[in-house]
Amino acid sequence: MLRPPPLLVLSCLLASACSGTTTPSSSGGDGFSETCGFSGEMSGGLAAKLTATACSTSTSAQFSVSQADLSAGTSVGVTFSLEKALVGRETGPVALTELQVFQIEKRGADPLVWTSASCTLTLDKNEPSPTTVFKNRFLLAGRGSCSAELTPKAPNTKPTVAVTPFEVRAFVDPR
Repeated sequence: MLRPPPLLVLSCLLASACSGTTTPSSSGGDGFSETCGFSGEMSGGLAAKLTATACSTSTSAQFSVSQADLSAGTSVGVTFSLEKALVGRETGPVALTELQVFQIEKRGADPLVWTSASCTLTLDKNEPSPTTVFKNRFLLAGRGSCSAELTPKAPNTKPTVAVTPFEVRAFVDPR
């Protein structure tokens, strides 16, 4: 089972690259009004409108956006797993192997995960924006949809989750 990147919240505490808003700077301003974002809504086994406050990249073929409450240890997010690693400045349709929605209900709990291989993603922007922490960072902006509901992954026994068409802003850091 793919899980949200383990350092999602911690890495965002350590690097301004994960903040919800950014401004251009001499260290590689991004030109985007926000680094992390997700505009879709979820219903069914997880009812949420995600206001992403953090983003994470584990490879250039996987990235996540999430909304976390650090004091409560809770989080809701979306992980995008790509068929192949992104190449700098690549835009247009991107093949997804899987889209996951996850929820961590309390500090220390395993995430509840829903997944689908029936989702699409089209990148409208993929621009370099290196920082001192993420030397090869590319900021992404795109839109997508899921043609089928996301199904729960064991041990999750909650109902399926429907995701409305969405927009996403995140980043990858190819090595």
